[in-house]
Amino acid sequence: MVKLDCAGHSVVWEMQHENVHNLSKHWLKHLKVDGKTQGIFTMDTNGTISPAP
Repeated sequence: MVKLDCAGHSVVWEMQHENVHNLSKHWLKHLKVDGKTQGIFTMDTNGTISPAP
């Protein structure tokens, strides 16, 4: 699960849409986020992913 900063229910039309597209593409190719196959992460508006606190 990835919690997005500055995103609502229509994320594909909001400012995070490019980051979500890149994250989805990466997940589909590698089945990993930040080197992990499961977990909870946050993504800031620059697309930087980190483990959720």
